[in-house]
Amino acid sequence: KLIWMQVFMRKDYFILRIILIHMQLTGFTFIVSVDLISYLTKFEWDMAKYPIKQPLKNISEGLAKQITQIEADMKCRAAVYNNIKGNLQNLERKTAGNLLTRTLTDIVNKDDFVLNSEYLITLLVVVPK
Repeated sequence: KLIWMQVFMRKDYFILRIILIHMQLTGFTFIVSVDLISYLTKFEWDMAKYPIKQPLKNISEGLAKQITQIEADMKCRAAVYNNIKGNLQNLERKTAGNLLTRTLTDIVNKDDFVLNSEYLITLLVVVPK
């Protein structure tokens, strides 16, 4: 256990964090059902994906590519989330704001306007308290 802790306290710790984030994004639920220490002590290397007979440089390059892909995916998802969040805030502001910024479609009906008149036009005025 001490060796595991020493390994993850060094620079390799960031790889573990990225892997855990990737597992969360791809739907793994082990974090909820198993605590991190149990996961680390029972960890098994994926020999099919990362054969130990390959040079360490190749394995680390493969992991670096996956980390880059995960980071790009996370940035894309964050941008989509922020865009949706901004749209929602704009919509809430329009429906809950004062009458200067709010849409009047729920207050004024089509029947309230004077249509097809040569001498009259309808003008909407917002008067503060």
